[in-house]
Amino acid sequence: MQQQKSEEILRYNLDTDTLKIGILSDLQLEPKGESDKYDESFRKTLEFFKANDVQMIINIGDYTDTALKKSYENYQRIYQSVYGENSNIIPSFILGNHDYWLPNFVDCWEIPFKSKMISRFEKYTGEISPWTHKVVNGYHFIAVSPDNGKMDDEAYSKKHLNGQKRR
Repeated sequence: MQQQKSEEILRYNLDTDTLKIGILSDLQLEPKGESDKYDESFRKTLEFFKANDVQMIINIGDYTDTALKKSYENYQRIYQSVYGENSNIIPSFILGNHDYWLPNFVDCWEIPFKSKMISRFEKYTGEISPWTHKVVNGYHFIAVSPDNGKMDDEAYSKKHLNGQKRR
């Protein structure tokens, strides 16, 4: 697999006539041991993708139910248990509204600053940004993530929407 970065566009050229894409969303994972049913569903989905030689995974957000560091660690643990740390999978990972949320401050002692939540998403998913443009064998995949945890049109800023439209 070849990867080239060109003006914020990542280009991948795979030696295949058929591109296999796995799509998933709304994992709603909690810290390890607190969402076993969801953990198992996620693991089985990844194993299915791997068994069927999926080359690209599109995850449409809500990796966690509340974006605790331990919830993201659980996501990363499950992902790496199937694919390892150095996978050839092409990711197109989008930040979801739940990935901005935290439980009550008193329970977690964290304030959900937007930049912290975005950095946490990037660190644990390995994605370079919540807003990406990737071209795989000539097909364009443009990821548009919300700018905050809202669930309406205010979740998407004109800056990011217009930037992706230009692409």
